[in-house]
Amino acid sequence: MLARDLAIEITESSLMREPERYANELQALRTAGVRILVDDFGTGYSSLSYLKRLPLDTLKIDRTFISNIDTDAADEAIVSAILAMARSLGLKVVAEGVESQYQLDVLQRYGCQMAQGYYFSRPIDAARCVALLHELSVRPSFTETLRLRLNEVDVSKVRNNSAA
Repeated sequence: MLARDLAIEITESSLMREPERYANELQALRTAGVRILVDDFGTGYSSLSYLKRLPLDTLKIDRTFISNIDTDAADEAIVSAILAMARSLGLKVVAEGVESQYQLDVLQRYGCQMAQGYYFSRPIDAARCVALLHELSVRPSFTETLRLRLNEVDVSKVRNNSAA
């Protein structure tokens, strides 16, 4: 495994407790090729000046902003602003807690390219995850196919095909 294959997630609230201390440690990890993600973004008290000074790759928008995006205009405005800010800073964004097609549509409208949540899948065990990854590796796919396949993968078939 190479450093570029690793990512470290640190919650926004943890990062903001001692941002100066973490800056050097995160920079060392980033220099080694490790990707740095800020989890639960928007729930802490982050100083926007740190976003430009810290060696970050990705912001993960907290699910609290996503869960009511269809009924709360303020949440939609916050998500839109986070996406615009991240884009201008060259950061990737992951929306957490996506549970509906409507939420996904809103996120895509604002340029969010990565999302996670129950809309795609409930948590799965390791064996099912391996089977799913195998399935996707032998047939290129996209998000919708992934979501549909989660309920169709037969772990025993994949294991038998792998052994052959």
